[in-house]
Amino acid sequence: MVRKQNIGKCDTCKKEFNYYMVHNGFNNTSHAYCSECGMTAFFDLVQIPKSVTVSFGQGAIPEAAEELLKECQCGGKFTSNAKPRCPHCLNELFAETATSFLQANASKGWLWLKKWTGVDCIIVENRKTYEPWK
Repeated sequence: MVRKQNIGKCDTCKKEFNYYMVHNGFNNTSHAYCSECGMTAFFDLVQIPKSVTVSFGQGAIPEAAEELLKECQCGGKFTSNAKPRCPHCLNELFAETATSFLQANASKGWLWLKKWTGVDCIIVENRKTYEPWK
């Protein structure tokens, strides 16, 4: 499936990047961002390994799940409180200031809750991975 790419802009370096949003509730997933590069990892709530005893919900992963995950391909860690990052300068994207482009590109009626840990997450420059379990 091809997703519509929107344009965001980094507050720090002022460069533009492509992104799209995912609503974890629509696809029954949880997510985490890499602490170093900001890549988005997805976890299918129906297919969580039986050995995982941590309770997941739609939105950011629980902190207790972090030790169960592989490192990101960049060497960073997927964590419950990491933020997405600019693909150019690698500085964090701030949820509050990202409102300017997220809300401008949103479907009518959608409201950005101004937090990266909620049920909506961002995929920057199509950088994502699935199920990075150890």
